[in-house]
Amino acid sequence: MAEKPRVLGVIGDEVESAGLVARFPPGGWLRLRSAGGLVFRRSELLVYASGRLTYRRSPSRVEGAVAVERTLSAAQMEALVGTVGALLAAGPAAPPADDGRDTVSYELAVRQGRRTAVWRSAQGLVPAPLADVLAALGQLARVTPDELGG
Repeated sequence: MAEKPRVLGVIGDEVESAGLVARFPPGGWLRLRSAGGLVFRRSELLVYASGRLTYRRSPSRVEGAVAVERTLSAAQMEALVGTVGALLAAGPAAPPADDGRDTVSYELAVRQGRRTAVWRSAQGLVPAPLADVLAALGQLARVTPDELGG
């Protein structure tokens, strides 16, 4: 029987000014960082207010590095803003303790004016609004065969 993954937690507003989260680049609206897993790998996805998306993933022993840059369409940006809005409306959840398992950890940060809302979670069973945002970002960053040049 597979072990049930769980949420590691969520933290609230204004953590960027306290130095708990790296500052956004100019024009940055949303940042997703992930790290961990059995073949440890790090990645960062940035979405700018202009619709520009950048994605970088470090190499592992089984796959090379990935770097993607594209501009989201108005429809893609509108859908993402709606999905993120549902997450913001859901609010924070209490963070359970970290047991140090070999899972992928996620940190999602969203700029809201002068504030930064941040959610931290682990691979697996995450709250529905956060899972929806992770799924949407995964689709937007997906590398197509045309982009591989083959």
